[in-house]
Amino acid sequence: MVKPSDDNEEKVISEQGGGSITVEFMGNVTVNTTKNIAGLNYTNPNSSNQDVVLELYIVQGGQEYFLGRSGRVPAGSSLYQISVKDREVELRGGGLYSGKVYFHAYDPVTGAKAHVVSDISNIDVFVQQ
Repeated sequence: MVKPSDDNEEKVISEQGGGSITVEFMGNVTVNTTKNIAGLNYTNPNSSNQDVVLELYIVQGGQEYFLGRSGRVPAGSSLYQISVKDREVELRGGGLYSGKVYFHAYDPVTGAKAHVVSDISNIDVFVQQ
């Protein structure tokens, strides 16, 4: 679910072929296995000049297991939940897992994917049924 954000920052100007994203990811992730959604709090602020796609993973034994992927989050928008119905791992209700979020940047005009990917590791992922 993507909604407009309420920040008033001005867009960063970058050279042609360049781009800028700001990662505003707050708190942890809560997965509801009955509804197949993950609740989170990410904002792609107005100052960003790239769309962002998030990918959420569980990390177990050094392996990453896919949980879900957002659609594009344009600058000036916030994301509060993503679907986890296509997850690669079975999750137990009441469990606490280590997670990782990848941030993929895309040019909002051409749709071209940027070569650099950012991530945040060691996110707590709480699971409820």
